[in-house]
Amino acid sequence: MPSPKYICCALVLVIAAPALALVPGGEAELNHSYTRERQLTVPFGPAALEAVRQAAPSSNAVVLYVSGNHGQSWVRTQKRALPTTALQFEAANDGEFWCLFRGEPADARGPAPAVGAKPDFKVTISSAPPVVKELTAMPAHGGEQLVLVWDVEDRAPLAGVTAVATSSSGDQTVKTTDSTAGSGGAGCTSFAALGAGNWKIKVTFEDLAGNVATRTLDLVVAEPPPAIVPATDIAALAAPPLPGELLEPAGAVRSRDPVTFLPSRTLTIGYRWDKDHPPSRLGLWVTRDGGRSWRLDQTAAQLTGSFTYHAEDDGPYGFSIHRELGDQSWGVPRSGDAPEREIIVVATPPRVTWLAPLGPATADPAVLLPAAVAGPAKLQWKTANTYPAEKPVALEYRAFRGTQWHPLAGPLMDLGEFQWNIPDAVRGPIEVRLTVTDRVGHTATAMLALDVAPPATALAAATGQLPTAKAEGKTEARRAYAMATLARIQDNWKGAEEQLARATVLDPDYGAAWSDLGGVYLHEGRWEPAVDAYRYAVALMPESTNARLGFARAQAGRGDLDAANASLKTLVTKDPTDGDAWVLYGKTLWKAGDHATARQCWLKAMSLGGGQTANLAEVQRLLKLKD
Repeated sequence: MPSPKYICCALVLVIAAPALALVPGGEAELNHSYTRERQLTVPFGPAALEAVRQAAPSSNAVVLYVSGNHGQSWVRTQKRALPTTALQFEAANDGEFWCLFRGEPADARGPAPAVGAKPDFKVTISSAPPVVKELTAMPAHGGEQLVLVWDVEDRAPLAGVTAVATSSSGDQTVKTTDSTAGSGGAGCTSFAALGAGNWKIKVTFEDLAGNVATRTLDLVVAEPPPAIVPATDIAALAAPPLPGELLEPAGAVRSRDPVTFLPSRTLTIGYRWDKDHPPSRLGLWVTRDGGRSWRLDQTAAQLTGSFTYHAEDDGPYGFSIHRELGDQSWGVPRSGDAPEREIIVVATPPRVTWLAPLGPATADPAVLLPAAVAGPAKLQWKTANTYPAEKPVALEYRAFRGTQWHPLAGPLMDLGEFQWNIPDAVRGPIEVRLTVTDRVGHTATAMLALDVAPPATALAAATGQLPTAKAEGKTEARRAYAMATLARIQDNWKGAEEQLARATVLDPDYGAAWSDLGGVYLHEGRWEPAVDAYRYAVALMPESTNARLGFARAQAGRGDLDAANASLKTLVTKDPTDGDAWVLYGKTLWKAGDHATARQCWLKAMSLGGGQTANLAEVQRLLKLKD
C-alpha cells in the first residue's frame, strides 16, 4: 500500500475519457481549468507540440506528467507517439493538479521534471457541490432594497449566484443575478425593493466546475415604519463592558471616558436604541487618526446589540455609530469629529534582549552559556515595548536549573540597565530572568546565565562549558521518571508534574525528565516554565528533535515568535525531514507576517507527508490561507 503522503497525487492511466474544455479565467488564471470529472482528456494542440519540439528537437513522442502537490513531485501518466491530439489521466481524488508535457524518443525514457517545475496548465477537479455555510436576508421594510448575505465554501470559484424571490400570492416575482461571485467565502447581492408581505427566496450557487447548490429562504417584509428620528447609544466596548453612556438621545456628548487599552484585536462594540422607534439600519465608523478621517466599516439591518470589529494591527482606534431610517440618516461623522469611543489595541507582546554580560557565543538558540562575573555586575538589555506599564521591568535570579526564583530588583523603570551588587552568598552558576510587562499585562522574558566567582577564579569560569550540577540519586530519579510516565498514561498530569520535578531535582542532568516536564507544562499552557524545562532538555540532549520542537512550541505559545523561528530554523537545519517542524515553522512565520516563506515551509511539510502530529489535510488547509 502506498505511503499516505503519496495518495493525493496517485494517478491511473485510462484509455478513454471525456474531453476537458480549457477555459482561461483571465491573465492570473491563464490555462487554469475547472471540472467535475476525474477521468480527463488533456488536449495537445499545435502550440504545445511546437513547445515540446523546441525543448527536445529529436523527440518523436510526448509524455504527460501530473503533480498533485504543486510541483513537489511528478507522476508519469501516459506516453504517446507524435503526432497526437490528446493524452489522458485519471485523478484518484479531487484537488488541484499541475500538468506538464515533455518530449522524448519513442524507444527511450527521459528524465522527470525537476521539483518546482512550471506547469503547462493547471486543472482543479471539484466533484462536490458548493457548501453553503450561511445564507441570510437582511430584513427590510417595504420599498427598501433587500440584501442577501452568504458564506460559501467551495474548491472551485463561484461562477455566479442567482436568486429568485416569489411572493406568497404568486403574483409578483423578482430575480437578481450576481455573475461576479468570486472565489467563494463571504459575499452578497441585492434585490430591487420588495413590497410588504411574505416572500420565498430561492438562491442557486454554481461554481466553475459546474457544481450547483440550491437553498431557499422564507422572508417577511414589514410595512415601512413611521418617519421618527431614531437614537442610539454606544454602551460598551469589548469585554468586560465599560461603564457609562456616551450619548444623550439627541446625540450630544455627555461624558468622555479615558482611553481604554485592550489586549485583543477582536473587539465587540455594543449599542442600545430607542425600543419604540428603532432605526432600520446602523453603521459602524472607524478612525485611526483621532477623527481627521473616517471609514465606514460595516452596516447592520438586524439590531443585535453589538458590532464585531477586527483590528488590523496595534494602535489607537476611534468608533462612532450612525443611524438610518428609510432614506434618512443621522450621526455620520465628518472630518474633525471626535469619536464616541476611543481605544488602543495592544495585542502584540513586548520584546526584550540581553546586551550584557553575555557568555560565549553559540549558534544554537537553546544553549545558554554562562558569563563569568566577580563582584558588581552591570546588567544591560534592550526592549521593544510600545505601551509599557508604569514600571515595566522586574529582575529575578535562581541557582542554575533551580526551582525557586528570588527577587533581584523591581518593579523598575525601563532604563535599559541595572547595577547589581551581587550578595556574598551568591556564588557559582546562576540564572537571571528579566521580565518586561506592557499596559495590558502581556509579558516578555529573557534569560541570562552567570557564573559568579571571586576575582581569582573568574577567568576559569569563562570556558564556554555549561555548568553541570552533581548527579545524585540517579536510581531514584529514574524510578520517579517511570512513575511520571504511568501518571501521564492515566491522564494524571498533576502527578506526572510532581514526579518529573522530583526526578530533575534528584538528577539535574536527566535530559529526558526535563523534556517530559516541558511537555506537561506545554499541555497546561504554562509557557514560561515550559521554555525553561525544554531549554535544559536541549542543552543536555542537543540531538533530540522532540525536545527542540517542544522548545519552539513553548516559545511560540508565550508570543516570542522571533525566538521560536530561530529555534525552528536550527531544528530544520539539523533534521530537514521533520514534517512537524516544517508545519510549526510555517505557522510562526505566518504569524510574523512572512507569508511567502510560510507557504514554502508547508509545501515542504506536504512533500514529507505532513509530519506525525500534523497531517496532509491540515497542511492543505494551511496552504489555502489568504494573505
